[in-house]
Amino acid sequence: MRIIKRKVFFAWDFEKEEEWLNEMSKKGLQLVSVGFCKYIFEKNENIRYTYKVELLDNLPGHYKSQDYIEFLEEMDIEHIGSYIRWVYLRKDVSKGEIELFSDYSSKINHYKKVLFLILAITPLMFFNTINLYNSYTRSESYLMLIFFGLFLILFTLMGVGVLKLYKTIKELKEESSIWE
Repeated sequence: MRIIKRKVFFAWDFEKEEEWLNEMSKKGLQLVSVGFCKYIFEKNENIRYTYKVELLDNLPGHYKSQDYIEFLEEMDIEHIGSYIRWVYLRKDVSKGEIELFSDYSSKINHYKKVLFLILAITPLMFFNTINLYNSYTRSESYLMLIFFGLFLILFTLMGVGVLKLYKTIKELKEESSIWE
């Protein structure tokens, strides 16, 4: 039996998304497909998986990404699906945990990758927010005011996400300097 769940996670909250997927697995719901804010699960209480979400350097169809995914599959890590550059991975708990980032440097690089993705989108959000405000002041349309408000909220959330990622990267760098 397939069950569809719709849930919103921001790019900087990928660890919360992993936690949620792992909780769903404990409840007997195993992820089989992903889409935009859409998760398709199959009911199966006979197996439990550990899930990870990773942002690739390239789109999943790129040859480097394909090589990486094949490498992961050789380590019993199953590629469930992708959304843009995000890949969803799982491994049977009885076969061990998924360790994608074996050291601080690789973990920091992953967080930086997510940070740069958000920073690349931020100017677009900023200019769209300004344009919507200008449209509202010219037309005084409540629809433009609503769109302006939504974009302002999204822009603010992106700022919060950037700060969270920056803080995490800083903490990881401090931890790595202690262990070096």
